Amino acid sequence: EQAPPKELCLLAARGGAMNLVKGFLRLAHLATGGASEGKSKGATATEEAPAHSRTDEAFTDLFSARAAYRVPTEFRGISLAQLKHIYQAARVRCEREEWIDRLTGKRVLPDDINLYHLNEYVIVKSTRNTDDEGGTSLVERVAKGEQKPTWFVSHQWAERIKDFIACLEQHARDRGLSEETTYYWVCAYANNQHDLDAEMGEKIEDSSFHRTIEEEGIEGIVAVLGRDGGAFSRMWCILEMYMAVASGRAKLFDAYALLPSGKAVGLCDGVVHIDITTGAGTLASRKAKREAEFPGALLDAALGVKSASAHASKKKDKEAIVAYIGEAQLRVLDATLAATFSSSRLAELMRTGTLEELQRFIEPLRASRLRKLNLVIDTSTRARLDPAEAARALGEALPDTLEEIRLEDVHPAVVDGVCRVLRNGRVRVLELPGVGNLSGDI
Repeated sequence: EQAPPKELCLLAARGGAMNLVKGFLRLAHLATGGASEGKSKGATATEEAPAHSRTDEAFTDLFSARAAYRVPTEFRGISLAQLKHIYQAARVRCEREEWIDRLTGKRVLPDDINLYHLNEYVIVKSTRNTDDEGGTSLVERVAKGEQKPTWFVSHQWAERIKDFIACLEQHARDRGLSEETTYYWVCAYANNQHDLDAEMGEKIEDSSFHRTIEEEGIEGIVAVLGRDGGAFSRMWCILEMYMAVASGRAKLFDAYALLPSGKAVGLCDGVVHIDITTGAGTLASRKAKREAEFPGALLDAALGVKSASAHASKKKDKEAIVAYIGEAQLRVLDATLAATFSSSRLAELMRTGTLEELQRFIEPLRASRLRKLNLVIDTSTRARLDPAEAARALGEALPDTLEEIRLEDVHPAVVDGVCRVLRNGRVRVLELPGVGNLSGDI
């Protein structure tokens, strides 16, 4: 590989999160005669390179003269602002260095950069120690202080980083989170790619994934499904979803996908910030309207997910995860994922479907460990199915694990089922606008 220009070596000076980015963007400025000047605020080449700068290393500009900020893996969160800076810098590098996809042998376009590309061309090279003995995680090179994550991101490496960031941007907007001070745990950036055996441990419970999710500071898991829902077929993603929705842990679970337009839309665990602060109508109707855009193909994929058929890069990883969860609990997970993703379709079928079609969606609900249910029936459409029959079928299928129930304009025949769930004492939120008065011995 060609050695970087002398000007670039000067940028390897004293590191820090912004210098990492400035080095990238200054390179674009040098290569284009100043065309990218506006993208790098305050980037300069006035500092002198440290003695250990590696002029024979392709990514010298990512080197930091200061020691990495060493923290346990589970505390290596990264902010959206940092992710964006790194991605914009990688786009410059991708074009200039003419990155090649190892699988196809073709040039990688900046829009198509995924984590396999970023790991090969940026993460591994920029985090290697100067003596070529091991290295650090990327977060440890970027962070200037503690960055404890509050959200764990479940995803697959093959998705485009552009799409990944779009989903997290929408997640931050929906939940009212700061892009600067909210930290997400993303394995590629948090794990030390030079010592993955240590990160993974010998047992599932020892892995960085499991340890991070178990942290008290982790509020929830956000699954980035991208455009094709490939996460449903990845065994590590299955483990992460299991820990969120079917293991009994008190973690939130949000799922995000991308529409053909490039807009991200999420199915959120309960009512969130954007539902409370925008729109008209009840909270349940605002939430239902926002989530109605979620891609139907992914809803179908969730309804048909078979966790036991998911795959992992290493056979032993899949075997360990299946043994950890258990075959019976994998079936519970399948049902819970189906119930989680199908509420919008279920509401539609209660009005316009047949009883047979409705049962296809209700059966997973019955077998699930669903904690929150939000259904809004559109009474403006003509009812094909008897509303009382549909509501009764729904009520009979409500799982005892429900903690929040929001049912709007559902026929009062659902009340007996709601009362049955209430007797368990788990329900904290009950909203039944348009259903009528509760009856029965609660």
